[in-house]
Amino acid sequence: MLETGHCILGCRDFTLDHVPKRSRFGNHTTSMVFKTFVGMTISDTQTGLRALPREAVAELVEVAGDRFEYETNMLLAFKEKAIPFEENKIRTVYIEENKSSHFRTFVDSWRIYRLILAHFFRYTVNSLVCAVVDTGLFTLFTAMLKKVLEGFALTAAAGGGARVISSLLNFFLNKKLVFRSTADTGRAMLRYYCLAIPQMLLQILLTEGAYLLFRINTTGVLHTLIYVIVMVVIYVISYMIQQRWVFAPQRQNEPEVEKK
Repeated sequence: MLETGHCILGCRDFTLDHVPKRSRFGNHTTSMVFKTFVGMTISDTQTGLRALPREAVAELVEVAGDRFEYETNMLLAFKEKAIPFEENKIRTVYIEENKSSHFRTFVDSWRIYRLILAHFFRYTVNSLVCAVVDTGLFTLFTAMLKKVLEGFALTAAAGGGARVISSLLNFFLNKKLVFRSTADTGRAMLRYYCLAIPQMLLQILLTEGAYLLFRINTTGVLHTLIYVIVMVVIYVISYMIQQRWVFAPQRQNEPEVEKK
């Protein structure tokens, strides 16, 4: 820590035979949720053994919560503030199947997962808002252009126009409200459209492919329904990429987990 300036997490080994099943399952589940929804690889999410360099203390003392909520919020702050950390293995000791643990399975689990999934919930709400805007514009543009265009040209024009407008709305809502990113706006927007443009093309191709496969009329209700289904699938994948790359905090030394 003195050499690297990284925060240190003392992490137990949950693969050992003497680890209680409840503890092993709970930690593996939380680690998976952190990896999927936050983009962080942490082998022991509930460790209370943490060494913090002086530079990080000022930012971490303001973290909200207590007990397990505080520990979870601190890990989330590592991500949000681009604070580098590393793991050091420690002895894994459990006395009497961990009966003395103060962890309340349902109450504390809910509090922890509520914090971890907060970003995804905000992203979902934002995506729904933008999806309504996108779908409304797509339907409107289809109605306006169907007399002069048809087939792929109609899908491309209506879908492309709708996505340009809804993507701008989506970008600013994601940056300010969902990920609360401090990354440079120009850098983040460049990355966003490096993702959004292939995403838009993929959506148009998949949508048009579904129309041809199922022989769907381009003016019917199923036309819009297929478009929505494809859009939802792509949005979920897009969340993970935006979390890890587009709105990642900008820092000279990107935080990486180092295990010792």
